[in-house]
Amino acid sequence: VDSSVQRSGRFSACIRLSGRGLHPASWSQEFLMPNREGQQVTVSAWACTKDGARAALAVKPLDDECRAIAYHWSRERAAELPQWTPLSVTFRVPHGCRSLVVRLLANGGGAVWFDDVSVSIHHPVLPLTE
Repeated sequence: VDSSVQRSGRFSACIRLSGRGLHPASWSQEFLMPNREGQQVTVSAWACTKDGARAALAVKPLDDECRAIAYHWSRERAAELPQWTPLSVTFRVPHGCRSLVVRLLANGGGAVWFDDVSVSIHHPVLPLTE
């Protein structure tokens, strides 16, 4: 948590990276999604990077056995973002989805700040077609 850099409010979440390794760092949070099949979901966050770091937002729907059903990336995948930039992913909850794992990712060197992260479920439910 960083109180010196933020988009809104008093704090942002910061990932500081050392070196220029290929191994990304991330924060993740799992959200249970019972009975949400077919609903449209938008996950969004604002990100800002410094000193060559890159940021991305990803969402992974999981089934009952914690296996990935899909993987959704923000359009700004692994991008350098010197100004606060919105990242978002919109998708429909797939058949068999038990939960969603939201990941805020950083790689490269430098630092990445994330702020105003949200998960929105849109109504009404849209039927899935096979």
